Formats: sequence, structure tokens, C-alpha cells
Amino acid sequence: MSGLQLPVWETAKQSYGFVRHHPRLLAVPMALLFMAEFLQEAASDQLRPDAWMRIASTILLLLVDSAFTVGLLRTIILDEVLSGFRFLRWDFYLWRYLKTVLIATILIMLAGVAALFAAGALIPDEMLHSGMAAIAAAIAAFPLVYLAARLVLGFSAAALGQDRAFRLSWRITRSNGWRLLAVFFLAAVPPSLISLPIRFLLPGLFSTAGSSAVETVGTAIFTATLALSYRTLAPASDSSGAEAP
Repeated sequence: MSGLQLPVWETAKQSYGFVRHHPRLLAVPMALLFMAEFLQEAASDQLRPDAWMRIASTILLLLVDSAFTVGLLRTIILDEVLSGFRFLRWDFYLWRYLKTVLIATILIMLAGVAALFAAGALIPDEMLHSGMAAIAAAIAAFPLVYLAARLVLGFSAAALGQDRAFRLSWRITRSNGWRLLAVFFLAAVPPSLISLPIRFLLPGLFSTAGSSAVETVGTAIFTATLALSYRTLAPASDSSGAEAP
């Protein structure tokens, strides 16, 4: 596996190209994801947001986003093409993916706490209490970013029903950690840069709708990058998917 090299620029171009060249396939699922994004942002942007509304909209977005992600991953990796509402997966593969998201959330929290303790122990107090605190935080976060790059393809493996998804990701991303960081940077940064002026320049619901639309497209591009990276680096035996019980 160490001999495989992820082509960064080509993978990024293919990710944007997939979203651009499949409007009919993605129209319905992306419309549903946009509505979930819009509801969540609208609930959060209220002057006096209702706590239960925010919780409900966040859970809805998590479920729709995950069902969309699993559907797109399986479409690209397995050529498992389901159109319309069936594109969103509400089956064994969704629950396997959500379990992986939960594990990742716990790992990130534990790693973050460990990084904070390490920063406090290794970085001089005068640096922490000066204007260089941001630099210290970046230094402490750097190993976490690299770790995330090595484990991120576990989400692709989970969508295929693979066991021990993060262990598989660590194995197939050997010698490709920096390349993965680069390709995900190319996938995530342009939509974020487009979203920022929309949030600040457009009023009210126009801002919410515009940023939700950009985030929906960004999710599709990022997920396509996940799928294409996994398809490139994983051996055939790990790209065929597992049967649902």
C-alpha cells in the first residue's frame, strides 16, 4: 500500500467535476440537504433562538447530511446509482457510518484534551500568556490535523460496511498523509471563501439561503473527494463493500 501515491490535483479536479457533471443525479438529494442546512442555519440565526428548535434542526441536518454522504460515497466507489429520494441511504450502511461519526467525535474530544495538556506542559507560560498564544495553539493542533488526515478515509470505509474502518484508513493512507491534507484543503477552502462574503453582504434570509446553498455544494465536493481518495488508495478487496446483515 505504501507504493500508492494520491494524485492531489487530479483528485481535486475530479471531485469538482463529478458534482458539476451530474446535476440530474444530485438534484433531489442536494435539494433535501439544502433544506436541512437552511432550517439549521435559520434556527441558529434567530435573535432569540429556541433551544429545542436548534437541537431538532441540528439532529435533522446530521441525519440528512449522513444519508447524503453515504449515498454519494457508495455511488462513486461502488457505482451503486440510486436516483431521487432513494439516493439518501436509510439502512445498515447509514447506521454503520453514524457509529463511526460518534467514535470519531469521542476520539477528537480526547485528543483535544490531550493536546491541551501537552501544550500546557511543553510550552512556556510566558508564551501562553502573550500574543503568541495563537501560535502555541496552532503548534498543539498540528498533530491532530495530520492524525485526522490519516483517519478520514474511515468514513468512506464505514459507508461501505467495512469493519475497523479507522484501522483500515490508517493502513491505506500510509505515506499519503500530506497529500490527503492538500486535496482536502483544495476541496474545502474555495466553498468557504465563497460563503464568507455571502454571510456578511446579503441581508437576512438571503444570507441564510446563499450560505446554505454554498455549504450544500461544498459538502458534495468534500464527499466526492473522500470517495475518490478511497477508491484510489484502497485495494480492490476493501473497495467492494460489505453485505448488509
